Amino acid sequence: SVPVLGACLRLALRRRGCRFSDHFAGLALTGRLDAASLIPLLRSMPGGVTELMCHPGLLGAELRAARTRLKESRERELETLTSSEVRRVVEECSIHLVNYRSLAC
Repeated sequence: SVPVLGACLRLALRRRGCRFSDHFAGLALTGRLDAASLIPLLRSMPGGVTELMCHPGLLGAELRAARTRLKESRERELETLTSSEVRRVVEECSIHLVNYRSLAC
């Protein structure tokens, strides 16, 4: 859960049509997300909607030139998130992948 979103703030955000998750995960895994760390996280997710912080991508010229430390890790995260092992755990745990458009306001 995102502790900074108290009841009053959640209500104000809802009134303004903002969408947000019930829980947030993955911050501690920034730059080092792999199947060995993601699978236990997936298996322990609480009920409700959890936002998973990740930065998957391809390491092209534009990203190489960007001012970020998250470069090579993006391809590893993309491989992890699309791996058959992780996809199998998502299915086993009955996790439904959604985007913010599908969240209630």
